[in-house]
Amino acid sequence: MGSQHLIGRSACRLTYNRILVERGGKVYYGYVVKPVSNDGVRLNLPAAEALIKQLDPTAEPTI
Repeated sequence: MGSQHLIGRSACRLTYNRILVERGGKVYYGYVVKPVSNDGVRLNLPAAEALIKQLDPTAEPTI
């Protein structure tokens, strides 16, 4: 049962960093969202048609 707990914990990556700050003898806590990288590309219709035209000049728009 212990190994299942470790697997579940490592599979669940946190998307934030916990922050602790001490000021004047008091401790405050909060979080900062981690930056996320995305390697996907989205194109609007004119950009997609221009790219398709460069890849295949004989292609006709389907939309």
